[in-house]
Amino acid sequence: MAKTPDIDVFLCAHDPRPDILAITIASIARQTLSKERYRFTLIDNASIVPIEPSVFASLESVGVECRLVREPILGNAYARARAFREASAQYIAFIDDDNELDRDYLAQGLEIMSNDQSIGCLGGKLVRAPYLKVPTWLEPLRSYMAIRDYLGDVAIIGSILNGGLAEPPSAGMILRSELGELYLRMERFFPLLGRRGRRGLRSMEDNLITRQAASLGFVCAYDPRLRLVHHIDQARLRFGYVTRLLYGQGASETALSRILGRKLEGWQHRLRALLNDVIGMAARQPDPRTLACVAIRHLGMAVERIFGQRVSGIPRTLRRGVYFLANDAVFDQAVAFLNSFRQSNPDLDLCLIPFRSDIERLRRLGPIFKFSIFDEWELFRLTDIVSSKLHGNPVGEYRKLAAWHGPFERFIYVDVDTIVLSNFDFAFDLLDRYDFIVSHSNMDEIRKFVWKDSIVRSGLLSKSQIAYSANTGFIVSSKGLLSIRKIVGHIDRIARFAPYMELSSREQPLLNYLIVTGGMRRTSLHVLRWQKRMPGIPQEAWAGAEASVLRPDGMTVLDGKEERPLLIHWAGFWSAWRLGYGWNGRKEFPLKELWLRYRNLNKEIEKFDGSRL
Repeated sequence: MAKTPDIDVFLCAHDPRPDILAITIASIARQTLSKERYRFTLIDNASIVPIEPSVFASLESVGVECRLVREPILGNAYARARAFREASAQYIAFIDDDNELDRDYLAQGLEIMSNDQSIGCLGGKLVRAPYLKVPTWLEPLRSYMAIRDYLGDVAIIGSILNGGLAEPPSAGMILRSELGELYLRMERFFPLLGRRGRRGLRSMEDNLITRQAASLGFVCAYDPRLRLVHHIDQARLRFGYVTRLLYGQGASETALSRILGRKLEGWQHRLRALLNDVIGMAARQPDPRTLACVAIRHLGMAVERIFGQRVSGIPRTLRRGVYFLANDAVFDQAVAFLNSFRQSNPDLDLCLIPFRSDIERLRRLGPIFKFSIFDEWELFRLTDIVSSKLHGNPVGEYRKLAAWHGPFERFIYVDVDTIVLSNFDFAFDLLDRYDFIVSHSNMDEIRKFVWKDSIVRSGLLSKSQIAYSANTGFIVSSKGLLSIRKIVGHIDRIARFAPYMELSSREQPLLNYLIVTGGMRRTSLHVLRWQKRMPGIPQEAWAGAEASVLRPDGMTVLDGKEERPLLIHWAGFWSAWRLGYGWNGRKEFPLKELWLRYRNLNKEIEKFDGSRL
């Protein structure tokens, strides 16, 4: 297997200029850094004319590993998110499609980052191409055009909360991979930041990375030893374009402040800032075009403050879908699940994660139930490493971790030993407020399926972390919030919790550990319904519930009212029945007639498989 590179170099492009793109790629090919130490990935961000692999010719001729990845959601923010998900190296570099790197750019960058572990984000000099003609009126504003030739020859290091000279732009930025995980957690805010092709000139999606570095204990740095040439399109130096750019920059700055929870200044402060900027600029460059651009940036801030989207109002542009985990050994359970799922969710994308490689019977059901298969075996190899460390052998349930790397930006994972009775759409909207939503949590009777009693005495987790104790057979979350590679990298530390985990529940204790120690917002349908007083939130029902709560037809009785549950879960029953001893002395299979109805619902399956129960 190929060695993981030291640095992943990403170029995110939408309809790049072919001649300038060739210059950029050639400069990457000329790097003095050993070719096996870096890997180049081009993220084609919904280009009208797709970028072809032939652009890699200069890189391939010198032995640089290359990849072409297509990101269909238009926007810089989404392209960068795709880059973080594709990365596996310790360091990441972002290069724009009009950057020409000095030959030692990557080598110098790696040396600086390696020698100073406090630096999280690093940038350098960005000089204009020699043929570029920057108008005199634009010179004082050239930093907004990503020309940074004015910071001198002394390194600048600082903690960035609200900007500063040490904060690097995305062009040529080198950062530690840990910052990517923070960025991906902010995915719900992507529609507010970053360019989207030619339709909008918002920006500052890169600042969403740099301004969170301090939360991980990192600083940002400018180092003049790093140098690149910026081949800006001459058309972007026209007054009309610059005014649009600065308006978008002002609006983005206000949106970013909201996203990061910064207090927005009052009107008097903003008015003073506008006057100070205009007066200060007039003393240096009295050209009315310069002063107009300064004022327009402040106008963008003001308009965004009044009319801008609040964080709960994100448009639903992300791809949604549902994962289930199965193999041919649970074919009958899968058929019952699929029949019920498609009755309640006829159009929602569905994807199978293979529990093991024996999925030939299930594979033939794909066209009938319209599901795809996520068969990323390299990811599964990593999940096997994790489960083997905790259990001594690979455990298939850990493959559900692959859901955080799959095709859906927002997803639901559901155990296959369920029948689905309600529509899932409501659950995706909860991700505007939470990072993880499970079916049940914060119930004393569940904790024994997650943690042993000794966890309380250990002092390793807080009371609230232990109390969460979630059932992970139903999970709502977002792509990228968990990383299998990071879990593997920290497996020795995680394994220290194994004596306190109830590992007979397979992956459930590990997922609980990752959720409660990751600093992410968590809840459950149970908590929302009964503690947050949201009566419209449907609930999961356990098939073994008392008859007074769960009726033979699948309806539940809650607060004296009959209602349809979200799903019914036969958790714990199937393994017990396969071993022939029932569940806690019960010989009958609960809700057998209801389950059989969904198993045999689709006549097409009977014709296809010749089986009926």
